[in-house]
Amino acid sequence: MVSIDVAPLAALQLCLTDRQPGYTSDDEGNGDGGASDFADKHEDAEVIGIDLSRNQPSSPVQNLRFELDDIASEWTYPSKFDFIHMRTLYGSIADWPALYQQCYENMESNGFIEQFEVGITPHRLDGDLEPDNIFVRQADFAREAERLINKPVFISDTMKSLIAEAGFVDVVETRYRWPLGEWGDTEREREIGKFNREWWLSAIENWIMALATRHMGVCSTVIFCFNISI
Repeated sequence: MVSIDVAPLAALQLCLTDRQPGYTSDDEGNGDGGASDFADKHEDAEVIGIDLSRNQPSSPVQNLRFELDDIASEWTYPSKFDFIHMRTLYGSIADWPALYQQCYENMESNGFIEQFEVGITPHRLDGDLEPDNIFVRQADFAREAERLINKPVFISDTMKSLIAEAGFVDVVETRYRWPLGEWGDTEREREIGKFNREWWLSAIENWIMALATRHMGVCSTVIFCFNISI
């Protein structure tokens, strides 16, 4: 099986329970962790981790190799994949239908595709957020950035239909409530909210700095002040 691994391992396992030894796995946009975890868990798989950046560690796992490549370019892999996994590529791909078509054309007939994306639009349980809410403003910023760079940021809203249009069948979409802060109803949700808050606080500047300064004419000082307000 060839898989692109960038999803929670529990979800990956659901897709792999009926696979035979010797499959190949390809991990697109893998960063430095997903492919290693997947390869270590599935020793019979040949796993390929793909990213644009040279940020992958030297892998101690024998069935894993990393490749520096642009998945938006023409695919030239010598064999087809049994499993393709992508995660958090919102704002990175200009032509999603073309990418899904390449996934379909390079997939074995009984293979799987899996994609994990984050919804950018904020929600609250007891009604709509005010227009001047900082997270609504951040979503408005993302919507304007999407228009300027012509790379969909809100791909989580359309990926199910686009995957089906590429030819994949039995497409299933599962949505999860992702609290921001420790207000959840259960201990599990409060734990998720705690880590999600830290993720936002540590990453928001990296998410928006390049877009704001390169494409929207906003100086870095304004971005810094915006980040503090979050």
